[in-house]
Amino acid sequence: GVGIAGKPYIAGVRFDAATLSQYTGYFMNSVDVNIRIVPSGGLKVNIYRGGTTANPGPVVYSKSVPQDQLLAYSWNTITIDSNLTVSNANQDLWVGVQLGAQNGNVVCLTVDSGPAAPDGNRYFVNNTWTTLNSMGVNKNWNIRLNISQQILQQTAKVQIVHNSPDPLVKKVDVYINNVKTLSNFEYKKALPFINFNSNQLYYIMLTLPGQPVSNPLVVFTTSFIANKNYIAAVQGDVQSGFRLTLRPDALVFGDPQVSKIQVFHGSPDAPPVDIRERTAGLLFSNVAFGEYTEYKSLFPNSYVIDLALPGSTVPVASFNVDLRYGAGVVASVFATGYLNPPAQNYPPLRLFGVLTNGNVIDFPRIDTVLAPAKVQIVHNSPDPLVKKVDVYVNGQKSLSNFSYKNALPFLDLRPYENYDFALTLPGQPLSSALVTFSTSFLPGTNYIAAIQGDTQSGFFLLQRENAETSGNSQTARIQVLHGSPDAPPVDIRERNAGLLFSSLEYGSFTDYISLSPNSYIIDVALPGTTTPVASFNVDLRYGAGLVASVFATGYLNPQAQNYPPFRLFGVLATGNVIEFPRIDTVPPAGNARIQIIHNSPEPAAANVDVYINGSLTLPGFRYKQATSFLDFVPNRNYNITLVPAGQPFSQGIVTFTVNPQANKKYTAAVQGDLDSGVVLTIKPDVLLSGDPLLTTIQVFHGSVDAPAVDIRERSAGVLFGNLSFRSYTDYIAIPPSPYVIDITLPGSPVPVASFAVDLTNAAGAVATVLATGYLSPATPAFPPFKLIGVLTDGSVIEFPKIDSVPPPPSGNFTASIMDSVFYFNPGNIDFYIPVKMKNTPAQGYISYQFDVLYDTSYFRALGISQNGTLTGTNGWTALANVLTPGVIRIGAFGASNIAADGDLIHLRFLLTGREGSSQLRLRNFVVNSGNPSVQTINGNITLIARVCGDANVDGAVFAEDASLTLQHSIGTITLTPQGIVNADVDETGSITSFDAALILRNVLGLPQPVNTCFGSALAKSPVTAAVIEASSFRMSNNNGLISLSNVAGSEKVYAMEFDITAEAGRISAADLRYSGQSVMGYTNKISDNTVRVAIIAAEGFNTGDFTLEVLNPSGNSTVTVSNLKINGNSSAGFKMNSSSVAGPADYDLAGAYPNPFNPSTNIQFSVPVSGMVTLEVYDILGSKVRTLISDVLEAGTRTVAFDARDDFGKGLASGNYIVLMRAGSFTKSIKINLLK
Repeated sequence: GVGIAGKPYIAGVRFDAATLSQYTGYFMNSVDVNIRIVPSGGLKVNIYRGGTTANPGPVVYSKSVPQDQLLAYSWNTITIDSNLTVSNANQDLWVGVQLGAQNGNVVCLTVDSGPAAPDGNRYFVNNTWTTLNSMGVNKNWNIRLNISQQILQQTAKVQIVHNSPDPLVKKVDVYINNVKTLSNFEYKKALPFINFNSNQLYYIMLTLPGQPVSNPLVVFTTSFIANKNYIAAVQGDVQSGFRLTLRPDALVFGDPQVSKIQVFHGSPDAPPVDIRERTAGLLFSNVAFGEYTEYKSLFPNSYVIDLALPGSTVPVASFNVDLRYGAGVVASVFATGYLNPPAQNYPPLRLFGVLTNGNVIDFPRIDTVLAPAKVQIVHNSPDPLVKKVDVYVNGQKSLSNFSYKNALPFLDLRPYENYDFALTLPGQPLSSALVTFSTSFLPGTNYIAAIQGDTQSGFFLLQRENAETSGNSQTARIQVLHGSPDAPPVDIRERNAGLLFSSLEYGSFTDYISLSPNSYIIDVALPGTTTPVASFNVDLRYGAGLVASVFATGYLNPQAQNYPPFRLFGVLATGNVIEFPRIDTVPPAGNARIQIIHNSPEPAAANVDVYINGSLTLPGFRYKQATSFLDFVPNRNYNITLVPAGQPFSQGIVTFTVNPQANKKYTAAVQGDLDSGVVLTIKPDVLLSGDPLLTTIQVFHGSVDAPAVDIRERSAGVLFGNLSFRSYTDYIAIPPSPYVIDITLPGSPVPVASFAVDLTNAAGAVATVLATGYLSPATPAFPPFKLIGVLTDGSVIEFPKIDSVPPPPSGNFTASIMDSVFYFNPGNIDFYIPVKMKNTPAQGYISYQFDVLYDTSYFRALGISQNGTLTGTNGWTALANVLTPGVIRIGAFGASNIAADGDLIHLRFLLTGREGSSQLRLRNFVVNSGNPSVQTINGNITLIARVCGDANVDGAVFAEDASLTLQHSIGTITLTPQGIVNADVDETGSITSFDAALILRNVLGLPQPVNTCFGSALAKSPVTAAVIEASSFRMSNNNGLISLSNVAGSEKVYAMEFDITAEAGRISAADLRYSGQSVMGYTNKISDNTVRVAIIAAEGFNTGDFTLEVLNPSGNSTVTVSNLKINGNSSAGFKMNSSSVAGPADYDLAGAYPNPFNPSTNIQFSVPVSGMVTLEVYDILGSKVRTLISDVLEAGTRTVAFDARDDFGKGLASGNYIVLMRAGSFTKSIKINLLK
């Protein structure tokens, strides 16, 4: 075929009448056209009957083919979709190809000679005859006419997609008209478009893998219309029914400038949804299950696609749909899975895209867009029936024996999901549920969910939306819930400040308010009144930064003894619960007031119930506890009975009778033991307030076996003399300072016992100090001698005992607690935090004390340890006392001076599980009891949660962290201080390539060969120090080859780092090539002739499996390997000598190995001089699929790996590919074969 000047076709073929006469009556089926370049306007095929070459006859058939349906370097089949036959009218037949747009377009048809051309080697293009040679084409037939005796069966193109998320059909065999067509066809897989005959009935059957066609799960019956394109999605599940959903008029070819997408709603349990783009807004509205949308064009870009309820902008789920490389792509996007999976094996809601070639792209869900709801569950039902319950969530038991007045920390729950809560008696099945609640939560919202009510009023789940989880560091934030079933609406008042909340009804929350850190009396009163129904001591002195929900609970008028009385308790965001003591203390005028103190060390009375006139008043009243001042009607007898806790009143140990007088205040101490007699020692005319600038104290001698004693202050001398058992002193007022109190025999300065009594923060306080316990306990069950302080509000302080404190050294000096940083591993573990001292002068110190302030939402104090500290020897004793939640006091003294800096003490804490960082504040630091004068400086310990292996400190551990750790180990980058702590996973104190290997093994889920911060080793034997006993340096392909061999003491090599030095010349990273089993490596040039190398292999390799090539030694006769570490252990270096070897003489593309290959091959090439080199991979049609190298390279022989992926990371199909190397005027190609 040739082009004819001035004619409408640029190339054509003539079929002469004589030849055609043999095929009279045959049907014309199709025309094949072979082209090299696709013209922008497409092609048009015309068929003519009769005429001449110059003037062909009339057109009997014409068909246009757009550009996007044509392929270059390929035969393109144009179907003749009419019943056109070969005529017997003795006429020639002409088939001509016409350009869609003439100017500037070259079709490049391969042609045969024709009669009208100037010669047989010409081609007509752009109105000019051009030689074929100048066009770079060959003389081959370019147009074929296909004919047959029968009309070809018309077909439809169908793409089958498996989109049923039902686990039953995760894999199926597909039978079409009883013939197995697909085996193990998987969920979220698709086929390319394939031909199905039109107007034929098809039976499509699904069976479980390996089952016969006689046992189908489901059968679909369908047919297709000729020349239509369909998408056929297997859809639904057992519950909703399986179906085959057809989408006719599917696109096969797209627009080269944009992506074409349609969306199919295939999630069985999801409602209709709007499909929105985060920036552009609504794309498709109200798409129901089983519906396809129309196609929409999107420019190549990265999009965030939100699925939302119709009319809403709040996402149900969000996905990252990256179309940056999607120009020309046509995709069907399937919504699949379950919005609320009924079980763990049901896949969640997802989006995936199916391309026309059957490739599937999973679009990642971005759950950070849809933040979880945070929910705190509180048990606030006072009904005795549900004192303890099991809690089921969505049919699964989630909590066992969940007790009344208990709470959980805030938990992350999935938003929009329906949660079914059920309560059962402990150990009972779900079928015996007492009550059920159903609810759901909004994304990014905090809730408090309180189990509320009782049998009579009905149980319910009370939700408080927009709960606060963190507050102001200067104040406490509180809200109040009225949860007392029988209480009317109430006002919540503060005794001094007045009304806080008014008319709070049952089942209602208040708003949050801020309160300064202080101790408050909260009165609960009827609306509009100031007379309390009940009053409580709410101590927030250490509450700065806390957020608390305060629950009113219990019964104002309990129906029976087992119904709990009205109470207030606080719930912190961590789930910790604080009981606020009830103080029924608005005394009527003239009442007597009594404070009861349990000071009997008798073990049989350590825990008692206190009855007053036969009514249980103080349940579980323990040794060394006290009440606040209680009101009594004066001039009346009161019988106070002590009963072992939990025993009936008839089992009382002792009864005391008191008759208090009007307007009198008393301290009543339960005193003595069974041998000496348990008595109630009453002190009248006690003080409730004192000098606001001083601390007012009285002392009571309550130690059963101690003689009369003097009470002395270490510096001031005797405070009280000759105090006998069961005696009170008068009050004295002293400055608020720390003191050492010595208990001595009358007239003696030698202490029987000494105590650290710190009154620094006690200005204005009034306290009763009680000596208690036994000076010589008969058995360990009898408590030892102690001093305790009782304040007027009932708070008890135990003063640490510091026995035999020697006199302090003379001289003044400055001491300070160091500011420091301590990294800890998150998790519910205990650990020790060092407190360090600095600036210690030569005269040293013999005692110290300080307070530790800590956040109870992060830590729980467990105690102290002197092991490994300065005070761990030399006769030093250290004591700790928890003053209040969040404050612990440490005191220590010794028999000899300490004159060195270092660790004072180790504080032992238990993590609560909360994430993040915190700080320990070390305050009230005192050395040598303040005598002589010592200037002291407080410090802080900053605690930072360590994430094991998180080198980049982003809160997660991925392969990137291994890469960064490896780079840090050789000095190419420097990690942050916390990154260094996180990356030291073997906890040796330094970062090596072995740490990088251990991080990578953790990412891959492989067991660790040594103990790490990830956990204990699971390997059969530990990795020990590796030593190179011998090595070799030999020539291979004109390069030096170093082979690692004879590594002693190690089963596997996971990490290796070393310096390699070319002693006679320069060396760079480009001169080195290493190979091994799946190794990752980095190099760092640290001088002109030295390169540092770090290698890791997650799965490890044997010593003979690793080689290092030194490319183009260029006269370097000596190569040295030094600073060698294997698996983090130092090993011997070595030196090798070799003869000088010249580099490659010529350019060469040597070949690929292996070839054929799967999944990767190594391509070797040589460059004799420095210059620009490109190495590219083309498919068999001439399209470039991958650029391997495009850079200026130094001279040498190199190997580059090709992993059978294109430039966009997409895997290539099986077949032949061409590797093309170009460097200057040099060009060479080789063929490689990918077999999958």
